[in-house]
Amino acid sequence: LSRSVWTKTSFRYQRRVRGTFRLLDSMTWSVPITTGSAPRPRAGHTCNVVNDTKLLVWGGGDGENYLNDLYILDSETMSWSQAYTAGTSPCARSRHTATLYGNKLFVIAGGGESGRVYN
Repeated sequence: LSRSVWTKTSFRYQRRVRGTFRLLDSMTWSVPITTGSAPRPRAGHTCNVVNDTKLLVWGGGDGENYLNDLYILDSETMSWSQAYTAGTSPCARSRHTATLYGNKLFVIAGGGESGRVYN
């Protein structure tokens, strides 16, 4: 991942979110082929890199619903998987921030159902 920039772009169109997964590697854009259970298109999500090989995609919205699901992309195998966690997950939200510090992912702020704003 040190030479690459990963983006998962999304945009809203008539209350639907359409997504395109792109990779910038050595200043060349491409649409990589992936396998596994990829997350549905979304906007307002976060993506964090873990151990230079995994990308964590959490939350956001799909144009109809706010999400609090977690997906992992293994950049070595280009395989997606949905992660299941223990404990109480944060409320579904979008436009939040998430920071990976050590082995902890801090999810802060954002907005959710009925215009709620989270601290």
